Amino acid sequence: MWSIPRCAGTGGLVALLEAARAEDVEVVFAESPRSLRELKAIHDEVLRAHSRFQELGVRAAGLWIDPATATVVIHVADSSTDVVRRLYAHHGSAVAVTGNGPVDLSERLPHTTEPRDDWPVPTLAPDDAAGRATEEVAELYRSEGFEVEFHHLGDPYGLESSLDPNRIRLLVHDGHVVDATRG
Repeated sequence: MWSIPRCAGTGGLVALLEAARAEDVEVVFAESPRSLRELKAIHDEVLRAHSRFQELGVRAAGLWIDPATATVVIHVADSSTDVVRRLYAHHGSAVAVTGNGPVDLSERLPHTTEPRDDWPVPTLAPDDAAGRATEEVAELYRSEGFEVEFHHLGDPYGLESSLDPNRIRLLVHDGHVVDATRG
């Protein structure tokens, strides 16, 4: 029989253990190889490395503490995993670097169906940009006064939901536009 003192923060654990006992579920306590304090320190170190990631070409990352494995997980594009693993190798198995997996070339950006009568019209329609060289397309749009936003296929990324008539988003891979959209 387990005896857990009732103190701040353990009430939920006690209730969970009692429910498990009532259902005849075996509960095993395992000692973690790392303290939460150590994991939080590593997590904070990675957060402070934002400019270092930019220097190394790591454009986006997901970051969390996984208590089940007692690791700090850094999620980046497959192309960046080796770079990030080398950067945090001094932490050994306390850091796990994961990638997004294979690139899906069928992925598309969300398109808006909002009215666009008053929006400026680019020379190259976003629907016609796919397959062209990224820099060529970006320069054309910039020369017409558009803000160009890049999203690299294979990188973890999120999109802002606000519409901007002067913004064109490019989904790119391997130096070419995969998809483009306004807003």
